[in-house]
Amino acid sequence: MPKRLDVRGEVCLSVSGFRELNRRRAAAGLALFANPRNAAAGSLRQLDSTITAARPLQFFAYGVGDASSLAIGTQTELLAMLAATGFQIIPHSRVCLDLAAVIAHFHFLADSRHELPFEIDGMVLKVNDLAQQKRLGAKARSPRWAVAAKFAAAQAVTRLIGVDFQVGRTGAVTPVGRLEPVKVGGVTVSRATLHNEDEIRRKDLRLGDMVLIQRAGEVIPEIIKPVVKKRQGNETAIKLPTKCPACAMPLVRKAGEVVRAVRRCENPHCAAQRLQALGHFCGKAGLDIKGLGQKVVEQLVQNALVNDIPDIYRLQPQQLAALAGWGEKSAKNVIAAIAAAKHPKLARLLAALGIRHVGEVHAQLLAQHFPSLTHLQQAGEEDFLKIDGLGPAVASSLVTFFSSAATSKMLIALRDLGLRISPDDDRGQDRPLHGQVFLFTGTLSHFSRDEAKARIKELGGQVATTISRKVTHLVCGQKPGAKLAKAQEMAIIILEEADLRTILAS
Repeated sequence: MPKRLDVRGEVCLSVSGFRELNRRRAAAGLALFANPRNAAAGSLRQLDSTITAARPLQFFAYGVGDASSLAIGTQTELLAMLAATGFQIIPHSRVCLDLAAVIAHFHFLADSRHELPFEIDGMVLKVNDLAQQKRLGAKARSPRWAVAAKFAAAQAVTRLIGVDFQVGRTGAVTPVGRLEPVKVGGVTVSRATLHNEDEIRRKDLRLGDMVLIQRAGEVIPEIIKPVVKKRQGNETAIKLPTKCPACAMPLVRKAGEVVRAVRRCENPHCAAQRLQALGHFCGKAGLDIKGLGQKVVEQLVQNALVNDIPDIYRLQPQQLAALAGWGEKSAKNVIAAIAAAKHPKLARLLAALGIRHVGEVHAQLLAQHFPSLTHLQQAGEEDFLKIDGLGPAVASSLVTFFSSAATSKMLIALRDLGLRISPDDDRGQDRPLHGQVFLFTGTLSHFSRDEAKARIKELGGQVATTISRKVTHLVCGQKPGAKLAKAQEMAIIILEEADLRTILAS
């Protein structure tokens, strides 16, 4: 075994454990949990670890963070190793040699799921060979070598009594249905997503309809369709807003956008957008300031203590202590957490600023290519498009954000309040390919282009998507394109695939 091993898995409550937990709560006069999933999640969120320890939780291991140091080659060998080490693993995994076997096992689990000692909502199909897993790699949010196959969702019928339109931090207006409360899979549901206005029209949903709802993945409630045969003739059309529900500015639905069904409020001073943006900045996807959750941010905005991001750093402990539900200790703790958030890494700050189309992955890419916010403010759309992984929508959004006078004013205020970017310990300066920019043309034969790009980045190099003066090396595979002639004109170093393999190997 290696000195350090990152074991990953899932915490759950068995059906019997859930019943016993609710029996104990009923005896103590406490509210009962709705289902094992919510009870397990709530148990892990307890601030008092003794409460968590007193609940009958189980941990099932299903993988490790990095298996390269282990003398194993497959997922099944990994599970066997974890079991031999003493971890619990799910006993129902199978190696399937073809798709027919996969489908057969899926139906076996679907038919026998209620006989299992714990609840499941599907199965995960994984490539068994670990080397193939590594070669397939991962997208921003999920691996390419695994896919979830879900069982049919729990469904119920109830009445759609209203529709609310919520304004997100980017101005997108999303419809949410209000329902007569109904139990679905052990959980009472009173609200469900309607996705967007095109979905409302496609499904022909009307106020007063009896609707079929389900919890997708047994978690997220959604409206599937109206039960047309139960209509009584008094149902009415859902009126879609033309103005922002929060600021009354006209909504815009732009042609040519990837998500054309979304209407947006483009008012930069919209109160609803500002509230969501502040919550995002303080939340886990942002700077993760302890004690400043969405509810607290709403309280601060309602009491006129916070209007924009710099105001967070202007808060004083006596202001917080005077609010309902606060005390001196909680106020001091939050002020200390805010002070600790004055030195974020560049990638963390970029993700926190809520720039449209820029999430955690894009923020990391930008932080690898630009040493400071000043460099980002000075960059143009072409500079952003040269970064492998950034597309036109992201580049345009970045230019719009950093060229805004409001953005400049905010960043100056943050700097004056003491916010400083913490130096990134891993910008690659000490790596052999630091400062070198590679561009690819043609088809590689010995490894995939993604593999080559990943190896270059590991060694501190950068990968471009278009030819420019910044490119230092052009890697030519079979049947190179027009980039080759252009690179020769610009005196860029030309590498054959064999040359690249030699560089990477050495």
